[in-house]
Formats: sequence, structure tokens, C-alpha cells
Amino acid sequence: MLFSQIVSQPTPMAAPVVETGQQRLKGRLVLDELPVEIVVEIATNLDFEGFGSMLGVSSFMRCILQKYWRYILSSIIEREFTPVGLFFRAFETGEVTGVGNRSAREWLGRLTGVGGGRDWRDREMDRIMNFCRGVKLWEAEFQRFRFYDCDVGEMRLMNGRERERFRRGLFIWDWFARVHHAGRQTRRTAEPVAFMRRFSTTELHELNDVWETVWAAVGREVCPSVTAVMEVIGDRSLAEGIGWGDGEENRQILGTVMKLGPGDLLRLLVGGGGRIGGRGGLVRWIRLSEPW
Repeated sequence: MLFSQIVSQPTPMAAPVVETGQQRLKGRLVLDELPVEIVVEIATNLDFEGFGSMLGVSSFMRCILQKYWRYILSSIIEREFTPVGLFFRAFETGEVTGVGNRSAREWLGRLTGVGGGRDWRDREMDRIMNFCRGVKLWEAEFQRFRFYDCDVGEMRLMNGRERERFRRGLFIWDWFARVHHAGRQTRRTAEPVAFMRRFSTTELHELNDVWETVWAAVGREVCPSVTAVMEVIGDRSLAEGIGWGDGEENRQILGTVMKLGPGDLLRLLVGGGGRIGGRGGLVRWIRLSEPW
């Protein structure tokens, strides 16, 4: 007997095993049937995207997760959104008294511990979920910006340590933008230089790395210079209609655009500039944003 004939013949146990598997598939093993404490523990060990998907399983599941969202999200934030202190300072935008060493659960308790009923708590959860989504989108886009000039063989994913350094720079930038561009200045934060002195040299280097990388991306994708456009299309008259000046003029334009907060800049960099209404619409939108 050939080997192929031997392995193709079912063993006496094969049929019952397959039948049992089919029977199990007929049974509905759904999350809604699990004890609440197990559901919460499962959610705690998911990544951020998994938790977001779990919220959409059913209205009953969402009700459970909303009830315990602070406990669940605190674990996710401590795994995926470090450094935790800067994450919450960027999110909170209030008076600065030092980052401290609070855990994510302590921060969430401090931010959402006092308030109204269920609707208020749900809004707080949605607010911090949206902030987390913005951070994740920035991570994905920044990786593209970082390796823009690399050959295909040199491109790679940022490792965990590189992502954390990026987030640290992003959080400091977002914190600064929210304080100084949203009318939230206080005696301790009114001067930008004084605000920056609270950070270490390493943190400021990480902020500068993020800033320069995003500056270059804005110069390519939002406000390219006339010279840069010329290198692509080779038509001077057409390039002058597309480009945003040259030399010092272009640098001043980029400087104005970079005064937008990270959220507004992300909207431009992921394609929102086209939906704003072209060049004229972009100028009007920036003026209405008053990033100065």
C-alpha cells in the first residue's frame, strides 16, 4: 500500500473528532455569556484596537466595558501609551504641577473621579479614546515620515523604544500647543521658555526630532516650495502656482503652519488639506484656526 493511501484513510477516531468539532461550532460561545469579571479581564489584556472592536460586539458588552472602562484603559495605556505622565498632561491641558509618578489608574481617577452620571462618564471615555486614536494615527504617519528618504531595503518598523521616544516628543508638543494656543496660560506657563525648562535635555532632543521630521513632511506634502515642485514637474509657471514661495518666504509659511496643534497638522498630513478646499481654503482655514 502506498504511503499516500495510508495517510488518506481516516482513522477510527477521525469521524467522531470531526463530528464533535462541528457540534461545537453549532453552539454559540459568545462573550455575552461569560461572567462579567472574565470579560473585564479579557478586555484588560487586549491592545487598544482590540478594546475598540470589543466595544462594538453588542450593546450589552459595551455597557459592561463602559462601566469598567477606567480599569481596562489604565492597563492598556500603561502598555501602549507610555510615558504615562506626559500622556495625561497632554490630554488634560490644565495647570501644570509636575508630571509626577502617578499610575494610569490614578490619573484616570483624578480626571474622571468627580462628575455626573453615566452619560458624563461615557463622554469622558469617548474623549480619551479619541485622544488615543490620534496618538496611534500619529505613530503610523510618523513612521512614514521618518523613513521617507530611505531606500526600500532600509525601511523598517520602529521598535518599541523608538515609538516611546516619539510619543514623548509628541506629548510635550501637544501639551505645549494646548496650553499656549488655547488660552490656557497661567502664571507658571505663560512664557514658552519657562514652560520648556521643566523638561530634561533628552526630552527636548526627542521633541526636536519629532518637530524637524514633521516640518520636513509639511514641506513636502502641505506647503512645498516652488523649487521642490519644479524638481517634479519641470514647468516653472505651473510650479509657481502650486508651490508656496522659495527660500525665506517658504520657511515663514512653514513656520506659520507648524504653529497649528498636532491634531490640526495630522488632519492636513493624512489628506484633509484637499477636503479643506485647495490652496485658498487652506489659507482661510489656517487663519480661522489662529495658531499664533
